[in-house]
Amino acid sequence: MALGKLLDLTYMATVFSTVKDLADFFKTSLPEMKIVKRLYNSIKLTFNAPEGRVIVQCSEGDRLYKFIILSNDVHKYPICNFVYIPSLDRLDFYSQDMPHMPMLQWKNKKPVFKNYSEALDRAGMDKIFIGIINTL
Repeated sequence: MALGKLLDLTYMATVFSTVKDLADFFKTSLPEMKIVKRLYNSIKLTFNAPEGRVIVQCSEGDRLYKFIILSNDVHKYPICNFVYIPSLDRLDFYSQDMPHMPMLQWKNKKPVFKNYSEALDRAGMDKIFIGIINTL
């Protein structure tokens, strides 16, 4: 059940590069870097992800950031990801079940699109990520 209006997804065609050295990456002087680092730490905490289980990617020029959460088993497959768009104060969440359609979209810390069952909505699915959203 989708609630709200799906926001623009043209960034799906964007090429992202994996950040190799997070320490150096987080030291860059981009204005959003403090938020990007807090998002990374909050995502790790929310998903109980050990070191190396959250991959950070960034786009060339567009200043978009993707956080890919990997499984904790030996295969390290992606289980979900977030895309952060600082210029729009927006965060999109994708599950492995629907990698091409966001499950949740937030703009200005408010959920604007939800794409999951009524049961999950009643259970407060969007509240699971409150710690992550509060870092924005």
